[in-house]
Amino acid sequence: MRDRIFAYIDSNREKVIGLLRQMVQIPSPTYHEGDFAKFVEEKLKDFGMKTSVDPLGDVTGVMEAEKNPPLFLLNTHLDHAEPGDMPNPYSGEVLDGERFGVSGKVIYGRGVNGQKASLAGMVYAAKAVLELNLPLKRGFAINAVVMEECGGHLGPKYLMEKEKLPIHCVLSGEHTDLKPIIGHRGMINIQVCVEGKGSHAAAPQGSSSALTGVARIILALEKLKGELPKDEMFGQALVSLNKLFVSPNVANVIPDRCDAVVDARHPASLPREKIVSTIQSSIAQAISSQEGLKHTAEIKKARVVSYTGVEEWSDGCMFPFYTPGDHPFVLSLLNSIEAVLGNKPRPGLWTISSETGYFSTVCGLPVVAFGPGEDRFTHNRDEHVKVEDVIKATKVYADMIAKVCCG
Repeated sequence: MRDRIFAYIDSNREKVIGLLRQMVQIPSPTYHEGDFAKFVEEKLKDFGMKTSVDPLGDVTGVMEAEKNPPLFLLNTHLDHAEPGDMPNPYSGEVLDGERFGVSGKVIYGRGVNGQKASLAGMVYAAKAVLELNLPLKRGFAINAVVMEECGGHLGPKYLMEKEKLPIHCVLSGEHTDLKPIIGHRGMINIQVCVEGKGSHAAAPQGSSSALTGVARIILALEKLKGELPKDEMFGQALVSLNKLFVSPNVANVIPDRCDAVVDARHPASLPREKIVSTIQSSIAQAISSQEGLKHTAEIKKARVVSYTGVEEWSDGCMFPFYTPGDHPFVLSLLNSIEAVLGNKPRPGLWTISSETGYFSTVCGLPVVAFGPGEDRFTHNRDEHVKVEDVIKATKVYADMIAKVCCG
């Protein structure tokens, strides 16, 4: 079975790459994924999958088996970051990787490294399994969600809570550099507002600078870094203040208000509530050392509107995920990777947060992440993915479908 799958993908490698190039040439920045969603749905439908688009705009294709037990889910996302100053971001060109310091041919374009390479591989893996008429004992689904980049797990929530798709296990397509990932930290965004009393810089009497208050918070968080709980596997939880708005932001005026975002990263063993309360206490103590200030520090939800016009609220956070390295699902992925790459991989941890956290932490499902592309090229002007890595990932996805669904 495996030899047939790999031979099929090798004989269709140009079609796999052609599909990915088509995907890159369809812009799909967050909140504007509509054209790409339609393209993906049509491809899945062409392969004989039963497709649906939920009110949010997420695309799901399902291939049922006779007995139809809970499905094997291959999940990724439709949206990508804004192109910024990236030249020709939607060209989908095949280039020599030497210009980026990598060997072999690469495909260039916004979103190619972030998720479209994984999605193209998943779609063609499904096509391989279906066209080879492999007998399915378990059904499988491909799910590509919108607004992943804004956090909040909106797509997985719709899939699991509103669409109620029965899921057995989840393979998440992300830029893991063909490494098997079994966990990552969760991401928390704490919105901080500090209010003081402003004045002209030449007459500071009676003022209390909100910016000085933020400076106190930054120093307190630097101290807190060394005091946060540690996890044997993930190490210490992380915290930093990374985004700041000053009002009135005038050169000769002491500011009376500052809005900031504190980013925290925590392992699955450390509940979100615990790290939030620890950070809130540290901020409150820092602010109390300066008279005339008041503040708020909390997770807040922001209004987002999908390309379908549906309004939702996202807190910008993501849950952590962890699946034990000896779980059968993990071992199965390791076996597939070894069959394709020719070397025995070791399960690892990822530094970036993803949708996997919802399936793992909230739903309690076994989850792994795997895909082509490297962190260092994501969202920047050099974004690309190696052609050979796309083919290798496609083989791994197809092999996993065969093993999990065909027995």
